[in-house]
Amino acid sequence: GVLGDFGVCQNPGVFRNEACTNGTGVFSQALAGEKCDEANVDCRQPAISIIKRVQDPDTLVWEDANSPPGVLYPTGATVRYQLYVCNEGDVALEEVYVEDPALGIGQSLIGALAVGECKTLEQGTLPAGVPGLDSDLACANPGQFPNTAYADGYYGGGQGPVEDDDPANVTCQDPSVDITKVGPPEAKVGDTHTYTICVINDGDTDLQNCSVTDDRIPEVALSTAYDGILQPTDQLCDDFDYVFPDEASPVDNRADVTCDVVGASATVTDFATWSTPLFVVDGVLTKDCQPDTLITVPDPLDWDICVENTGAKDMTCDVTDSKAFAGSKQLTVPVGQTVC
Repeated sequence: GVLGDFGVCQNPGVFRNEACTNGTGVFSQALAGEKCDEANVDCRQPAISIIKRVQDPDTLVWEDANSPPGVLYPTGATVRYQLYVCNEGDVALEEVYVEDPALGIGQSLIGALAVGECKTLEQGTLPAGVPGLDSDLACANPGQFPNTAYADGYYGGGQGPVEDDDPANVTCQDPSVDITKVGPPEAKVGDTHTYTICVINDGDTDLQNCSVTDDRIPEVALSTAYDGILQPTDQLCDDFDYVFPDEASPVDNRADVTCDVVGASATVTDFATWSTPLFVVDGVLTKDCQPDTLITVPDPLDWDICVENTGAKDMTCDVTDSKAFAGSKQLTVPVGQTVC
């Protein structure tokens, strides 16, 4: 019998009972003693259990992740699952089936389980033709991926089933960091210009231990607003001054950022570049007098003051000459031209 049947098998074990009769016959003839008969019932308790586990990708420990967020995986990774099925009752289970619809596993026979026997199912241990337990589907997209595995057991020539199920939760993370660097569109050798470097958490996971390096700026410290944790959408920006050296144009540089992912042994990185063309401002100043021979006071003397632009940018020049004129004169000199 099975526990609970007809009020007899309320507890496992043998249920012994005896029926007796003692009375008078039809013709008031006493029966020859009490007549008794015994009937025994063996009360069985079939039961099955299933535990669905997820392997932590960092520690490689199998976790029974019943509640969200469960085990953390990066989006796009293969999630490893394991099923642990046991006969928890006192009846042999002749046919045991497992099912995991979210992984595409329909009801699949895994054999029989003796009393107290357990089976561990991992990738490659399910019957041929059944999808595996390692899933690329689980973390195909960021976010929560809950799913449940089911076990059914049959006993006593097709009686049952006894059933159990167990959930497993995975959170698929998409950590990311972005860095931008903006500088001057052009610069002159020796000028001081400002670069602006910004770091933003453009993923869905908290980041920590963020650091920035730059091949032009020796020390790049993140904003004082950075408290060690960069939450999703958080952004930090800082300005850094730089003196442009006398070197071949353009001046190229690169900034790199590296952050650790909170709760996982993973890092995210990004880089940004900026190129600044250098230009030269140069010219030739000449001064001639007309006539260039001796003159008699107070005959007039004419000066020719000229500026030639030999650089790469149009120039606006202030010209002073204490003998020729008072104050200053402003000359606009296009590239390659001479203005007098």
